[in-house]
Amino acid sequence: MRTGIDTTENTLGEHRAYLYRYALLHLRDPEQAEDAVQETLLSAVKAVADFQGRASLRTWLIAILKHKIIDHIRKAAQEQVPVSQLNAADEDEAADREGFFNSTGGWRDDRPKTWHDPDEAFERSQFWEIFQTCCEVLPRRIAQVFMLREVMGFSIEEICKDMQITTSNCSVILYRARLRLRNCLEKKWFRK
Repeated sequence: MRTGIDTTENTLGEHRAYLYRYALLHLRDPEQAEDAVQETLLSAVKAVADFQGRASLRTWLIAILKHKIIDHIRKAAQEQVPVSQLNAADEDEAADREGFFNSTGGWRDDRPKTWHDPDEAFERSQFWEIFQTCCEVLPRRIAQVFMLREVMGFSIEEICKDMQITTSNCSVILYRARLRLRNCLEKKWFRK
């Protein structure tokens, strides 16, 4: 069955830049992002007969890309972490604690600053550029778990299975991601 979709390089190429930005946000590695986009476009060409037009071509391509990204994340999660990176995890944890506790070990009363009009901020494209920058400075594993949960909408159980982590570890990682993003956004976007 022919869908009337032109699968030429020009038509699919129109979506390449968008797909690449999407993949780069999730994978944080230009080569992996390019690989995921290439795999997506190749899969789209092979499966064009399955495209029924119930969604836009871009939406269909993003759905394919999401699966490719998950495949890359699963593959990365299965690889062993070098011993040299284990110390980096301890430093990350220390950085998370720094600044949030007073000298006696209790929480500092350091509530988030007023963000003025959040609805207006969300409408500005600059906000999303800064958000992406803040996501890029997160450690890779923290960013992956955060993106799977908050952007792609995966359940905690799915994330734990894909990333081979425990539920409590997942909760800690999400907590760290939110703390770091909050600090980054306050410094780069919501400053007075």
